[in-house]
Amino acid sequence: MRPKVKSLYNQNVQGHVYIISNPAWKGWFKVGMAVDAKDRCSSYQTSSPFRDYKVCYSKYFEDRREAERLVHSALKENKIEHANEWFKTDLETIKNVIKNIKDVQHEA
Repeated sequence: MRPKVKSLYNQNVQGHVYIISNPAWKGWFKVGMAVDAKDRCSSYQTSSPFRDYKVCYSKYFEDRREAERLVHSALKENKIEHANEWFKTDLETIKNVIKNIKDVQHEA
């Protein structure tokens, strides 16, 4: 990411916490955050010759970073197998965790 674009991206705290899947890794889901979940998924497509990453779910938050942190913490507390931002569980489990996170506000 170019420095100017990265700076603008980092200044914007609002955005989505998303779940992305790829059929090559059955049962594994990436939980991440981005200003725009579909745009973020597009960037993953370049690493797959089949262009088969899919946004399974996303939710908008006023502070995407804090929301992502809360989701990751909740999943880890439930002893869900993980590797960095990838979690091995069913989609509904992750969706429910994200849905239950109340919108978090950015503290300036």
